[in-house]
Amino acid sequence: MQRRDFLKLSAATGTVSCVTACGSKSNDEPVPTIPEVAEVETLSACEANCAATCAFKVISRDGVLNRIEQEDFYEDGFDIRQHRPCAKGMSAAQKIYAPERIKNPLKRVGPRGYKDSYVEISWEQAFDEIAEKLSAVYENYGPKAVMRGTGTNHGGSHSIFWVDNLLCAAGGCITPFSAMSFSQVERIMGYVFGKFRHERDFSSVVEIQNSDFILSFGFNPLEVNASGSGLGFEYNHVVEGKPMVVFDPRYTDSCLGREQEFHFVRPGTDAALIEGMAYHLIENNLINESYLREKCYGFFAEEEMISPHDNNRILPAVTEEESYRGHILGLKDGVAKNPAWAAKISGVPESVIKSTAEQLAAAKNPYVVAGWGVQRQLTGEDNARSVTTLALLVGAVGNRGNSTGELPDSKGYMFSLPPLVPNPITCSVNYHAWPRLVREGETMSVIKDNVVLDPADLDESGDGVIGQNLKALFVRGGNPFNQAGDTHKIRELLSDPAEVELIVTIDTHLTPSMYVNDYILPDSTMYERDDFASTNMNNGAMGFLIATQGIEPVGNVKSTFEICLEIAKRMGIDDVYSSGCSNDEESLEATYNFTRMIRPDLHSYMPETWAEMKEKQMIKWAHPVEDSDESARWHVGYWDYVQYGTEPLETPTGKIDIYSHSLREFAEISEIPDYWPKDSGGYINAIPKFMVGPESYLDSNEALDDFPLQLCGYHTKAHVHTQYQSTWLKEAMSPAAWVNPTDAAARGISSGDMIEIESPRGKTQVEAKVTPRVMQGVVGLGQGLRFNPENGTCTGGNSNALTSHDYNSPIEKGTGVANCRINIRKV
Repeated sequence: MQRRDFLKLSAATGTVSCVTACGSKSNDEPVPTIPEVAEVETLSACEANCAATCAFKVISRDGVLNRIEQEDFYEDGFDIRQHRPCAKGMSAAQKIYAPERIKNPLKRVGPRGYKDSYVEISWEQAFDEIAEKLSAVYENYGPKAVMRGTGTNHGGSHSIFWVDNLLCAAGGCITPFSAMSFSQVERIMGYVFGKFRHERDFSSVVEIQNSDFILSFGFNPLEVNASGSGLGFEYNHVVEGKPMVVFDPRYTDSCLGREQEFHFVRPGTDAALIEGMAYHLIENNLINESYLREKCYGFFAEEEMISPHDNNRILPAVTEEESYRGHILGLKDGVAKNPAWAAKISGVPESVIKSTAEQLAAAKNPYVVAGWGVQRQLTGEDNARSVTTLALLVGAVGNRGNSTGELPDSKGYMFSLPPLVPNPITCSVNYHAWPRLVREGETMSVIKDNVVLDPADLDESGDGVIGQNLKALFVRGGNPFNQAGDTHKIRELLSDPAEVELIVTIDTHLTPSMYVNDYILPDSTMYERDDFASTNMNNGAMGFLIATQGIEPVGNVKSTFEICLEIAKRMGIDDVYSSGCSNDEESLEATYNFTRMIRPDLHSYMPETWAEMKEKQMIKWAHPVEDSDESARWHVGYWDYVQYGTEPLETPTGKIDIYSHSLREFAEISEIPDYWPKDSGGYINAIPKFMVGPESYLDSNEALDDFPLQLCGYHTKAHVHTQYQSTWLKEAMSPAAWVNPTDAAARGISSGDMIEIESPRGKTQVEAKVTPRVMQGVVGLGQGLRFNPENGTCTGGNSNALTSHDYNSPIEKGTGVANCRINIRKV
């Protein structure tokens, strides 16, 4: 029996029972007919932070979501395709109508850090009090005491864009840069190729169509990007039939028979594994010597030279011992980085290291790729550029079928918009570092902490300090407490209102971060609003824009634009804040027009007006992989430089810098922190090297003797950070820690047991999944589970109850949450 037939029968049976029970008199009276409520179909988008963004149809009755269906705009194909929502998108109703939904403004009346400290208040009271307190912070401490916390940057009118405008209009604020996800690789690639952050060049995943061999280090798009439109979809199609070798601490869903070889590698040892491959390539004359001499700098010894960008900058010679080749051969330290040496460190057999190097050298168009987990280590910068260097050794950057050694990306995405109101101050910190602003903001500096300051605030050495601790934190669509390292410590840091005087969050659902807030303001979900969504980070072949149409919102919610406008009015800055907009529709039109202004490359796709865009609802365009320079420039990183070389790169040498003089100079002015292992083997290096990082596999610190296992955090397909953790999805994909059978047997642990994971910082409890799909000595735990402290232990399985935000990577000063030694026991 079909479900709909069962429901019809059940309804009919219930009616008969009801009528019969009413007695004979009811038979003489007409039964009122319930009018049929028509279904309404609107177009929406899942703007979750999974780097995909999928469009779909929302089918509702009387303003209430009934079901999700896939969109059918345009004929379905590969380059232009119809989005298929994943399990998260299909569970939209569970998200919208979840019990954690915020329906009215909340104010803290009890101590920070507790769920029962809040009462509902009116919007007027919330606007009045927030405006008064925010104004007081600006007056008493200045703009460097205010920070805009990171959060959802997706969506037009309803993104963090409008919080930026509010705080910039109020006098400015500290802004976070980069992300917990990719800060190390984003920084280090600038030293290799000359362009930093997202100005650097990328290869797309669909360029794999031109590859004949794939070498993957922790690349897991079918879980991290488990979507119906982006990277996961494209990867699943283009790798079919391609020879592929994968190294990862976990056997992920991105494998499952797609690969020809899979090998476990210890977390954080990718650089050592690659050095072993490099040795085998060098010793067997399998390197591309002409490519390394013509396109790259520092593999061989180099003579003194004048920088092509600055006639006054003389770059000293690089000796054979200091070159990358010399390092691999052990000319300086006497340690040859041969496969036997690498095998002991990485756990990868010596024979596998040799055979993989040979397969890479034999390929004509290899695609060497790394996931972000490789760089989310305290030695992440050198791990990431080691992968790129391996590709360079065989000339596998800048040709058809090549990657750049890092995660594939799209050159056409629109991740976020800059504020319409310029920030009056220049002061930014890496997102990972924001908790330290609470007590260390006064002394956080450019060199020590990678703070970005106005040049006028720097001394002769280029250093400077913020000079102010954090006093106000304003967050929209983010969960910084839950998603930063050492949640136990952050809870303590934010517990005293005398230190951080004002914490405000705009969001749709209660999250662990909100229990240290002073005010919690309810926003509409992405399904309940008119907005526009766009191509996200990982769509290689297709670009799109979606004009979404909302269903009826739940509760007494307001849009981000309206919330910030009302606060701005009370601060007397609404004219500056609003940029001439008075309502959501006008703000949406303004952000659409602003997008067209800063992205002239999209004019051929984007309608001229927002009204035309709404009428079209969705537009899609293709970037197919074709045999042309235009296609190659879109899909192959550094195509023009490698193929034509008419212009030097923006590195000091004008070439791809395997040896970086900028890093050599940076090392000379940097101090090594006390927590860095004395026997690490380096800190900031001119060439990529394997190093022993804090709490890594080889860290010999005696304080770690009770923590013999390594934590391997990852992004699960079951949820996006703390979003979509509904009962539905938890039943389908249980949030469990992966434990190797050998480690489990030694501790009497079976699948389904509740275990306690302990690190030097804290404890968390979660269900165990005993599986051979995780390396012995490693415990895999998906990040994003909710922090729920009870008597000093997190009972929600949150991985950041274990990790640290006090450790920083050497160059970017980025997160080291992947460096975490642990032990486990059965509860």
